[in-house]
Amino acid sequence: MAHVESMFRQGSSAARRVAHDTSRSIWVRRLARLGFAARGALHITVGALALMAALGLGGEVTGQKGALAHLASQPFGGVLLGLVALGLAGYALWQFACAALGTAEPDGHSPLKRAGHAVVGVLHAGLAVAAFHTLMGADEAGRHQEREWTARLLAEPLGAIVVGAVGVVVIGVGLYQLYQAATAKFREKFAVRQMSPREEHATTLAGRVGYAARGVVFGLMGAFLIKAAAESDAREVRSLDGALLEIAQSDAGPFLLALVSAGFIAFGAFCLMMVRYRVLSRG
Repeated sequence: MAHVESMFRQGSSAARRVAHDTSRSIWVRRLARLGFAARGALHITVGALALMAALGLGGEVTGQKGALAHLASQPFGGVLLGLVALGLAGYALWQFACAALGTAEPDGHSPLKRAGHAVVGVLHAGLAVAAFHTLMGADEAGRHQEREWTARLLAEPLGAIVVGAVGVVVIGVGLYQLYQAATAKFREKFAVRQMSPREEHATTLAGRVGYAARGVVFGLMGAFLIKAAAESDAREVRSLDGALLEIAQSDAGPFLLALVSAGFIAFGAFCLMMVRYRVLSRG
């Protein structure tokens, strides 16, 4: 028994060393910064297309997969999309390293914080896969993929409870985004002393506006998940593009869509500022 425990400790220690080496890798950190740029490009693309639609200048209301397809259609789109895919994959790897090791933040080693990093890593790994599929010309037909998965889940025992719980979590994420917008605590993760006063002001403003817009959209997505659970109807689920469409179809649709779209563009600019000034803390 003692021998087994010793082997377990050695294996655990080796895994932690691998994770630690990964988090310290300069290449992982460079890929993480490329990931910030990729996130910025996606948010700016989603926001710009929606803003054009709100102003009647063409464009379309789409989500991140639609943004990937739009980037692929641009001149040198293959190169651009390849960089976005690589950046998203690197960002996911960095998030997984943070989940394994924790970070240097005050609560960076808490189970909840680590779980959050893991979830973010999974989401961006999925986006990276979608980007690679788009790059290879694969058909990412799946605009309503969330509804399909929700329908399967609702068909299972206690599925409605799980879907409702996910909706509550998504609303919680939205409230956290609004909290960041109100408090600007994201400034703690920036090397503010390296920024000029103008850069600091612009980054703070972009972060506040961007987080506020994301908070509204996440709140809508969570509310529709709860509605889908309550009515056992997967058709009520709204992904990013669906939430933006709901905003567009409201009484003050074009005006509200323009505001939220501008917020997404602001968050994209905020992500681009993270490329240079974000402090990549590690455990």
